[in-house]
Amino acid sequence: MRPSDREAVTTLCAQVWEGHDYIPQVFDNWLSHTHGQFTAGVEAEKDRLICIGKLTCITEKDWWIEGLRVDPAYRGKGVGRRLHAYHVDLWQQLSPPASALRLVTDYDNHIMHRLCQSSGFRHLGAVLPYRAEALHAPHSFRKNDRIDFSVVERSHCYQTHHHLYQTQTLWRWAELTPHALSQREVWLWREGRGLIIVEAATADNPLNVPCVFVDFVGAAESELVECLKEARGLAASLNHSEIGVGIMSSDSILIEALIAAGYSPAWTQESLSLYERRR
Repeated sequence: MRPSDREAVTTLCAQVWEGHDYIPQVFDNWLSHTHGQFTAGVEAEKDRLICIGKLTCITEKDWWIEGLRVDPAYRGKGVGRRLHAYHVDLWQQLSPPASALRLVTDYDNHIMHRLCQSSGFRHLGAVLPYRAEALHAPHSFRKNDRIDFSVVERSHCYQTHHHLYQTQTLWRWAELTPHALSQREVWLWREGRGLIIVEAATADNPLNVPCVFVDFVGAAESELVECLKEARGLAASLNHSEIGVGIMSSDSILIEALIAAGYSPAWTQESLSLYERRR
């Protein structure tokens, strides 16, 4: 991908999501990434950009495929399949052993589901956001950058979410490690009985409003409700009116806790499907 491709990328993306595609807004940022690749596929005879996609290095062992777009005039011709295969091959060349490649796609994108299944990816589950209004009430969270990782390891979500956490408000997932934890905004709960990882999200998130978004809930099963309820108080103390939590829909225990703590699904019929391939 080159800076001069901006206009062609914008034109292609105008045909996606009723013209509301996010890629034109992140074009410069994606170009600046030094690891992975922002790729343009071109029909040589016409010098026409017909597809784009991104292989992103989150950490040395966590890689992500995103932004796969194909010009509608070229769909059904294997263009997306070839670009997907190219990124998988590139990941294998660039990543070390024991690394993982992941992606999310819409729950009803059946073509992408078949492509993932035929290229060695495993379906980890459906992911979706829950939301609640911030609650003006006392809470026992305090910001802390020195966390005992055992708090994470004994938590419900670490065990049930494949040791993963969200790195970008539901859109990206990676393995939660001590190093990853040290790079995030962490709030310790009840003097170390639990924690949450949060980020202040702009309107470009699954809730479509500025909010506090919880990327990981680190609490024991028996304390999930209280932790999630007090997280609403934390959101209010941070001057936000809403809070979001991304989850895997197969986690019925977490869903019950969210509902009991006053949260509800942010999406009524939709979800994203999370896939993973490991070396």
